[in-house]
Amino acid sequence: MRWITSTQMFASLYERFVNRRPHEKRVVGPRLQEIRQAMLALLGDEGARRYPQLARRIEFCADEMALWYARSELMAALADLYDEETAHRRLTRQSAMFKGLLPKSMMARPNSLRG
Repeated sequence: MRWITSTQMFASLYERFVNRRPHEKRVVGPRLQEIRQAMLALLGDEGARRYPQLARRIEFCADEMALWYARSELMAALADLYDEETAHRRLTRQSAMFKGLLPKSMMARPNSLRG
């Protein structure tokens, strides 16, 4: 009897969750690379030095969903490097690059909803 490791089980569940076949390869398009480079540019050299794990995570994100979820860590790092208002302004401009890659329900709310 063969036991399934926790890594194999997690990978299998992830593949089912994102509705992909286990060995299906996705071509990383130039648009994803542009988003990745924009996120790394926001982090900058100082940010990459202070947050190397975040820089690596952004660099090796496999798809648009992973990059989208890395934004929260990027926001925290930018808020630490600058201030929260500056971080929010920079990240909001960059978030528009995700338009058309994610379901509309995942996109950030318009600023008019903020008080």
